[in-house]
Amino acid sequence: MKRILLALLLSALAISGDAQYTPGQVLTAAELNAALAAAAAFTPPGIGTVPETITSRLNQTIVLDAGYGADPTGIADSYPAALKAYNYLATIGGGKIHIPTGRFLFKSTLNILSSSIFIEGDGPSATYILNGQSNAPAISYGNGVAQFYGGGVSRLGFTGARGVAGVAGQTGLSVNKFGQARFEDLRFDNSGSALYIGSYWNAVSQSFIHGIETQGSLNVGTYFLNCVDIYAIGGRSDANEADGWLLNGSEGMYLVGLSAYNNKIDGWALTSTSPSTTPNKNNFFIGDIGDTSGSNNWDITDSVLSFFINDWGSTQQSVKVNKSANGFYIGTQYVSDVQFIGGAAVNNNASGVFIDSTVSAPSNISFTDFTFGNTAGSAAGNGKSGSGYGLSASNGSASGIRVNGGRFLGNATSSIYIGIGVDLQVFGNPVGYNNELHGLQTVGSGVATIRVTFATALAASPTQILVTPWFNAGSYYLSGISATGFTINWATATSGTQYVSWSAKI
Repeated sequence: MKRILLALLLSALAISGDAQYTPGQVLTAAELNAALAAAAAFTPPGIGTVPETITSRLNQTIVLDAGYGADPTGIADSYPAALKAYNYLATIGGGKIHIPTGRFLFKSTLNILSSSIFIEGDGPSATYILNGQSNAPAISYGNGVAQFYGGGVSRLGFTGARGVAGVAGQTGLSVNKFGQARFEDLRFDNSGSALYIGSYWNAVSQSFIHGIETQGSLNVGTYFLNCVDIYAIGGRSDANEADGWLLNGSEGMYLVGLSAYNNKIDGWALTSTSPSTTPNKNNFFIGDIGDTSGSNNWDITDSVLSFFINDWGSTQQSVKVNKSANGFYIGTQYVSDVQFIGGAAVNNNASGVFIDSTVSAPSNISFTDFTFGNTAGSAAGNGKSGSGYGLSASNGSASGIRVNGGRFLGNATSSIYIGIGVDLQVFGNPVGYNNELHGLQTVGSGVATIRVTFATALAASPTQILVTPWFNAGSYYLSGISATGFTINWATATSGTQYVSWSAKI
């Protein structure tokens, strides 16, 4: 301790600018007095810093060990010691609580209602917080009312205390209306007992989340609600009873290298409580994985102005578990202006991508160089249940669906299913979707049928034909399909000249 104090004194001497010290120098009485005076109150370098003392610097870190009243065996309640440490740091404007190796029981929620409070462990497998409550967080940052900044949590594991059955409201860590904070190297698991939700993030902004692992929660693994500008990089959310990752009304999210594996419902769920007013928007998903989920690997019912870059959706589960599982499910009018760039949907029990417009239709969705089924290696086509497409669009009014390039290989039923009323066009000659012909036809007033003749005959009769009226032309059916053309039969003729676009392939 004497050496530490001397080092701080000498550092203060150098910082003060009143005198200089070099190793081996013998201090005079005047120089020592100058060092002591500087140490009493010195200002660290940097613009906007405030004066500190040696005492305040030493007191900014509290070790929550047995000497401080905490119990690393997880038997006695360590919450009172943690609360005492937090209350002290709050009075001096912030600091760090270091929790050493061990398992620490919290029977009450440690509520952090101050800025610049850090909690740090020795590692997510070395330091565990045991939540002794069934319906509340172990640690909560913010109350969702006042705005706080700074601080964060790192190198900690969270689980429920043994014998505690988690219900709604229970989490390992809850963060509410906090900004400019950092959360790193965190684990939420069921090594004690399962948490209801692993971690809950509400109205968190401009913050970093790095290296988060969640496993075995009774509900959602990781839940983002109304968050803005979050950088979440590198993490997993696996084997949860509901969704792995859930985004609700969040925007400006930058989610990179996150995996969801073997979750009971969806790997990723993008939805919103109020999609018309607070949708998921302006989000970037880069190199993320939804794999082996009980429902859909990606369930996207609310996402606007967002990018999915090199993301993966794959089932790889028994069809007895999830016969209808798709790689990417896209539905409702609250999905629009979305781009998929690269990425793959392979080895799914149903379709690689399913666009559902039976109730309300998605719009303006593009796929560029996307893989809708493959035949290389262990990654194969879709339709493992015996039926499935690379890309399937149900009957309805989905519009602006565009596919540019990519691959359609090894799918059980066919490459693409295009429902009646769906505006879907394919460009760029994707692999596995060859021999496509397309064109534009003029339909006059009162015409009940029209014969489309291919300028270049196909090698065989087409198995997929897309007809897209530019105006409401009523219902129709096709007949006379051959390698040289087909006939469109209108159930209801439309007055006035209109255009009909079409495409066909074998």
